[in-house]
Amino acid sequence: MILAAVIGFISGIIAFLIKGAVHLIQLMLKSSFFEYTQNYLYIIFPAIGILLTVLFIKYIIRKKVDQ
Repeated sequence: MILAAVIGFISGIIAFLIKGAVHLIQLMLKSSFFEYTQNYLYIIFPAIGILLTVLFIKYIIRKKVDQ
């Protein structure tokens, strides 16, 4: 029970840190947007993320990922 509590506590801290990091990255990206390019960047950034994920799975993991 003690180990479960420790793991839960650590998981909560890590989730909080990840959420904060994502929020910080969002603020940094949105602060550099210009009004006329804002709509395009909302499509480009996720597309870059998907491309990086596919390349990571294809060349780093090198295994078929089952869904």
